Amino acid sequence: MLRDLSFDWRFLFCALDGRIGPPAWRCGAIALVVVSLGLHRCLAALVGSDGTAGRLLGLALFVGLLYPFVALSAKRFQDRGKPGEYALLLAGPSAIHAALAANGLFARVIWLENLFGIAILACALWFVLELGFGASRPEPPEAA
Repeated sequence: MLRDLSFDWRFLFCALDGRIGPPAWRCGAIALVVVSLGLHRCLAALVGSDGTAGRLLGLALFVGLLYPFVALSAKRFQDRGKPGEYALLLAGPSAIHAALAANGLFARVIWLENLFGIAILACALWFVLELGFGASRPEPPEAA
């Protein structure tokens, strides 16, 4: 049963502190995926994705969506009782992958792209299981 999912989108994607529950994280993650896929499709239709311009614009799009992803995941990790820096465990390899793809290196070294793909897929699966379905930790009592 869905509860009321009305929340502050600015807080969800811009603030690094705070806590959010699994429904808010799932909603934010789905929104980021939809926006990312939509913008990548538009980019590919306008300039193509194989040329230098397409790869560089794809990298710029990735960088633009990286902060909202880290903010969203950091809040959920904090809600799980873990440090928010864990959000960088997926963002780091993804950023390296995006930079190497923009450089065109993967066209010459396919095994490296496969290696990064497996590592990113494993991290993404852990994120979905940990953040999307893990129970929230109770807030610690405030000191008087």
